[in-house]
Amino acid sequence: MKKTNKQLKRYAREAFQLKPGMAAGASITVVFIQFASTFITSSLFPGTGGFSIVLGEVFSFGMSVLTCIFEAGMYYMFLNLMRGEESNFGQLLWFFRNDPDRVILASAILALIAWVTSLPVTIYSYAAPLPTTQEELISFYMTLTGISFACLCLGVLVTIPFRLTYYILADEPEIGSLDALKKSISLMKGNYGRFLYLQLSFLPWGIISVLAMYIPLLYVLPYMELSNAAFYRDVRGEYILYHPPAVTDGDEIP
Repeated sequence: MKKTNKQLKRYAREAFQLKPGMAAGASITVVFIQFASTFITSSLFPGTGGFSIVLGEVFSFGMSVLTCIFEAGMYYMFLNLMRGEESNFGQLLWFFRNDPDRVILASAILALIAWVTSLPVTIYSYAAPLPTTQEELISFYMTLTGISFACLCLGVLVTIPFRLTYYILADEPEIGSLDALKKSISLMKGNYGRFLYLQLSFLPWGIISVLAMYIPLLYVLPYMELSNAAFYRDVRGEYILYHPPAVTDGDEIP
C-alpha cells in the first residue's frame, strides 16, 4: 500500500532529526555550488556579443553537469540517511569515486533538457530590443517574467519523470545511465501527480523562507529532499519505519 505524502514527510522529519547538521550542511553546500557556478559563468562571459553568448552557454552547460554530480552525491547521502545506514558529509563526492561516467552522462542529458527548456528566456533576453522608455522597460520585464515562469513550469513537468535517476544509479551500481533514466520513467508511471503534489506541498515553506531572509532553508531544503528519498523508497516497495512506538494506524510494519 502506497504511503501518503503526510506519512512520507513524517519519515523525512524523523530522518532529519538523526543528523540535522549534516543534512542542512549538505543542502546548503549544493546550493552554494550551484550559485557559484552561475556567478562564475556570468563573470567569465559578461558580453552580449554572439561569440560570448555561445561560449557562456557552453560553459554553463559544463558547469551544470559538474554541479549535478554533487547533487547526485547529496541524493545518495539522503537515501542512506532515510534507510538508517551510514551517512556522512563526504558522500557528496561519492559519485566522483564510483563510476563517475554513469552520472556524468545522465547529468549531461538532464542538463541538456534543462538548457532546452530555458532557451526561450535566453533568446528573449538577448534578442529583444533594448527598452528606451519606462513603458518599454516595464513591458520588457513583464514579458521576461512571463516567459521565465512558463519555462520553469515546462522544465518541472518535463524533468519529473527523471527525478529518480540518481537514486537508481546509487542503488544499482551495475546499471547504466540510459537504463537508469528509463527505469526512473517506469517507476514514475502512476506516481507523476503524487510526486508533483509532494513538491507543491512545500510551496508555503518556500514563501516563508523568502519572507524570513531564507534562513528557514536550512531546514526546508533537507526536509524536501529527504521526503523525495522517502518517495523513492515507497515507489520501490520498500518498508519505511524508524521508530516503532511512533507507528500510527495505516502504517505497515515489516
